[in-house]
Order: sequence, then structure tokens, then C-alpha cells
Amino acid sequence: MSQPNFKVISDPLNALATEVPNLPNIPIFSVMEGLERIAKRVDQTSQRNDEISLRFNRVLTAYEQRMIARAVNSTIRNSQATIEPLLTNDGNLPEDFPRNFLEIEGASEDTIKKLLFVYGQPTDGDVTICKRRLVGYLGIIALYV
Repeated sequence: MSQPNFKVISDPLNALATEVPNLPNIPIFSVMEGLERIAKRVDQTSQRNDEISLRFNRVLTAYEQRMIARAVNSTIRNSQATIEPLLTNDGNLPEDFPRNFLEIEGASEDTIKKLLFVYGQPTDGDVTICKRRLVGYLGIIALYV
């Protein structure tokens, strides 16, 4: 059975006992500088966390609004009924948002693709495919392009 090597144990303890009394010799300025750097990083991290939280809340609010709007739009049965607008992630209403289904049917390919792009949806395909994609994204389920 091996025995502990007390020399190995005592060497670091001796070094510690020798160096601890020298701690007061560290210039206070370098300690303060280090603490100030740490405090600055903590502040920066806190600021980043606040920004992330604000962005997350904005996106979450827009997501919730879109879910409610889609639920409302799912009840549309008339092509002249008003479409409940869906906000973008930044909380804005896109330009040229259609007021009703007839405006979607009459919209140009460019207008439809701009709306899909603003909502982060694919823009590939012909105008009919894009209109169907937009109608589905808006939650309109009873009317077809």
C-alpha cells in the first residue's frame, strides 16, 4: 500500500505560505483596472441580453398577432371580406397589403412576391403558385386562387 508523499504535499503549501504575505504588494491600480474591465464586460453582456430580450419580445408579439389574424382569416368565405393584416417581425404592416381576396386575385406577380419576401416565404414559382402560397400564409382556407 503506497504512502502519501508529504514532500509533494508540503511544497505547494510552503509556496503558498511564502507568497500570501506578498498579496498586499500588488498595486491597487492593477486590481482596480481588472475590476473595472470586468464591470464593463458585465455591463456589455447585460446590454446585449436586454437587446436580445427586446427583439425576442417583438418577434413573439408579432407571432401572436399573426396567429390571431390567421384565425380570423380562416373564417373568410366571401372574396370581398376584409383580410385581417399580418404584421412582419418588426411589427409593421407590409406595403401593398391586400384588403380583400379580390385584391390578391388582381395583384401583379411582383406585388405578390414582394409580400411573400417580406414575410420570409419562398418566392419561387409562377404567379398562381405564389398567390396560393400567400393565401395559405394569411390563413385563408375557404377561397382558392
